[in-house]
Amino acid sequence: MDAFLKCRVWPAAAAVIGSGAVVAGMLLATPGTAQATTLACGSAVTTSVTLTANVNCTADTTDNGLNIEAPDVTVNLNGHSILGPGDTYQTSGVSDNGYSGVTVESGTISNFTSALDFEGSSGSDLTGIVAEHVTATETTLGDEDYGFYAEYLTGASISSMTVKGAYYGVYLADSSSSTVTGNQVSGAFIGLYDDGGMANTWSHNTVSLASYWFGVEALETTGTVIASNTITGSASDGVFNADGTSVSITGNTLSGLYDGIYDDESTGTTASGNTALGDLFGLYAYEPDGAAYTGNHLSHGMYGIETDYPASETLKKNTTDGNSEAGVYVYTADGTGTYSAALTSNTADKNAYGLYSQIPATGSGNEASGNSVLNCYNVKCNKAKGATKVPAPPHHPPVINKAATRAPAARSA
Repeated sequence: MDAFLKCRVWPAAAAVIGSGAVVAGMLLATPGTAQATTLACGSAVTTSVTLTANVNCTADTTDNGLNIEAPDVTVNLNGHSILGPGDTYQTSGVSDNGYSGVTVESGTISNFTSALDFEGSSGSDLTGIVAEHVTATETTLGDEDYGFYAEYLTGASISSMTVKGAYYGVYLADSSSSTVTGNQVSGAFIGLYDDGGMANTWSHNTVSLASYWFGVEALETTGTVIASNTITGSASDGVFNADGTSVSITGNTLSGLYDGIYDDESTGTTASGNTALGDLFGLYAYEPDGAAYTGNHLSHGMYGIETDYPASETLKKNTTDGNSEAGVYVYTADGTGTYSAALTSNTADKNAYGLYSQIPATGSGNEASGNSVLNCYNVKCNKAKGATKVPAPPHHPPVINKAATRAPAARSA
C-alpha cells in the first residue's frame, strides 16, 4: 500500500502508518485536511499531513526526507523532526520541485544539505510557499548547507525559522515579492541571501555570523527592502548590497562588524535610520550612483561613513561620533573627476576628522565639533571649518573577495 492515500473518507477505515502498516478505526484524510500519520524517509506527500513521529533518514544517504508531489498541501511537523544523514549527501529534509501552495511548519529538520528546498523554474514560479516555525540545524558546516533554499518563488513567506550552523540561513534566487521576517540565524557564513530578486522584503531577522561573510547579501536585486534586522559578528559585513537598483536599507542595528553596510556599485540605494556601533566602517560605499544616506547613527568605529567615487550622492542628517579616523569621508583618490556629493545637516563629534571631502561638497547646515584633527574640509559647516590645507584621513577601503559573493550553482536534491 502506498504511504499516502487521499481524496475519500471511508468509515472505520485505516490511516497509513510508517511504510504500509494500517491501524483499524482511523479515518483517511479528505482534501484540505491534515492526515495524522507517521511517515517513512522518502515518502511522497500528495495531501496535507500532520506527523505523529519523527521521520528518520539518518541511514539513508540518497532519499529526501519528504517529497512534495502535489500542490496546496501542508506538512505540519507537529513538534517532530526529520533527521538527515549529514550535509554532504545532497539530500533535503522537505523537497518541492514544482508545486505551489505548499506550507511546512512547526518542527525541526536537521543534517541535510537543505532543510527545505523549493524549486520553481524560469517562467513558472512557485506561488504561495510558506515556511514558519521550523528549526533547521547542521552539526557540521559543509560547503553548501541551506536552512531554506529556493529558486523562482513569487509571494513566498519565510517566517519564525531558527537556522543553526548552515552555510546559508535563507537563500532566494530569482524570486519576487517574498517576505523573510522574524527569523533567527546563528553560526552562518551568509545569513540571508537574495540573488537577482525583485521587491523582496527581509525584515526583523536576527543574524549572528560565524566568519568573514554577510548578514544580509543582496546581489543584483531591484526594489529590495532590508529593514529592522539585528546583525552581529566579528570580521563580517552586516548588509552587503552589490550591483543593486533602488534597494532600501532601513532601521537595521549593526554591531561589531567590519562593515555595518557595504553599498557596492549600486544605483538609487537609500539607507536611513540605521545604527552601527563599533563597526570599522559604519557605512562604506563604492561608486554609489544616486544614493541617499539619511538619518543614520554611526559611532565608535574607524569610519562612520566612507564613500568612494560618488555620483549624485546625498548625505543628510547622519550622526557620526567617536570614530578613530573620520565621521564622514568622501574619497576620490586625487580629489578630481566627475564626482558629486551633497552633505546637509550632518553631525560629526569627537572623531579624528569630522566631515572631510576630497571634492567640494554642496549642501549646508552641518555641525562638527570636538574632532581632534579637523572639523570640516570641503564641507559647509556652521562651526569651525578648519584650515584650507590639511592632510587627508588614511584610506583603508574594505577588501571584498567578490568571487565569494556568488552563491554555488543551483542544484537539485
